[in-house]
Amino acid sequence: MLSIAWFCLNKTFKFNNFVGGVLVGITASLRPPFVLLFIPFLISRRYSFLLGGLAGILFNLSLSFAVVDLFIWQKYLLAMFGMTGYINLSTFSPEQITIPRLDIVYPKVVEGFDFAIRNPLEAHLDNTSLYDVLNAIDIPNKRDILIAGFIITIVFFLLFSLKYLLKNRDLKSTFLFGVLICLICEFFIPVGRYSYYDVQMLLPLLILINQASVMKLISSRLIIFLLSGMLLGMGCFAWVPRFLFFSTYLITFYVFTSSLVFLKQEAKFETKSSQLSVAD
Repeated sequence: MLSIAWFCLNKTFKFNNFVGGVLVGITASLRPPFVLLFIPFLISRRYSFLLGGLAGILFNLSLSFAVVDLFIWQKYLLAMFGMTGYINLSTFSPEQITIPRLDIVYPKVVEGFDFAIRNPLEAHLDNTSLYDVLNAIDIPNKRDILIAGFIITIVFFLLFSLKYLLKNRDLKSTFLFGVLICLICEFFIPVGRYSYYDVQMLLPLLILINQASVMKLISSRLIIFLLSGMLLGMGCFAWVPRFLFFSTYLITFYVFTSSLVFLKQEAKFETKSSQLSVAD
């Protein structure tokens, strides 16, 4: 959905910003943390995109209410708060629900997936959430630390956007910054985050390649973090302890740092262009 939204923003049809916002709104209704993507659009006053986002959220929520009513959302919220440990589910649903067992015989191959064949890398699947890091080193008050870290991260992004993003009139840079906020802040959710999440990093990486100078990206010393992360992520170094864990953070560090450097350079370029225009 985000990739199609990016595609729309690159087109010049009349309501491309609104349509892009609708797609992001639908995404946010399916994956609530992605509501953070609207922060830079709010700061830069991209009202057409924001209206589209609101329309997308309302449309998808209304559709879900019409199909499954409010009940399913109540259960969803309870499950999320229970999973993250902020509430005790037994206080909300003390009764034990017995689900009857159904004797279903599944075929050996389902949609091309053979359950008899196991991927040897499955044993190395890593939980890459910051909660797991704090849990591994036995830090107390883990959830409070994550909340504090989340707030500090949001404040950093707000200050950065106020300093640099307001000077950048390019809607594509605003979108890149919004995606970056979502992906970084997801690390602070106190639930498991596994390595297959890393496919999401392809979107900001491809936007960088599309928007920035490829030669600058290649010649930058930061490229070593991306290449190292990719090599680890491909399973080439399965003998390295928690290689997928390190792969995730190396790739994330590259995408995060390179995006900020690019956005900062774009803002400076916009400032110089404006000054030249005034001088002319």
